[in-house]
Amino acid sequence: WIVGIVNGIFRGHWQLPAMARLVGQPYIQANVEAMVAAHHEAKMALADWIEARMRETLPEWQEVFGGWFREDEEHPVILRPDLSMLFSGEARRKTEFKAVETFLMAMRDPAKRQAFLDSAFIQMFFGKPHPTDRWGLARVREMIALSQGRIIHEDGRVEVDERLKGRVFFIPNFNVEEAHVIFQGLDVIGMWSQLRTEASATGYM
Repeated sequence: WIVGIVNGIFRGHWQLPAMARLVGQPYIQANVEAMVAAHHEAKMALADWIEARMRETLPEWQEVFGGWFREDEEHPVILRPDLSMLFSGEARRKTEFKAVETFLMAMRDPAKRQAFLDSAFIQMFFGKPHPTDRWGLARVREMIALSQGRIIHEDGRVEVDERLKGRVFFIPNFNVEEAHVIFQGLDVIGMWSQLRTEASATGYM
């Protein structure tokens, strides 16, 4: 008897149709090119979706976060990720044992931040904390700050590094109905955990 399923997927919903058609096909140049083209289409769809979601959210964030989202010629708000770069995504509940602060801590270190800026990656955060999780809510605020070139240090000090704009995105209102757009369009999916028994990556199955 099956009494419950912890993690599972329905391929008809989650798998990119163009990729599904290539499963089991010969490993030849034409099929590899078709796979690359299919992924690029999915990546463009993700960029479109992110831009639309950010445009919806921007007025609210400008009201809540004020100067972080000021718009002028010298300080533009970047709403669309650069397709020429690699999209790295992290999408899970923002809570302490899931180690979501790993990237935030790295950005406080000038050497690690420079290494990230020298790379070809854009870091994208999806997901949300539990409404009563103050720790998680604080980390989301720090992710939003990073997306606007603001590094919040542990002592509350705010450091400005405009180079992070367009390199870090926090996309709000993550939900299962739209998640397939994210997973199909990302180049890299990353998860971290502090628990040895945590089944990291099952959320991306």
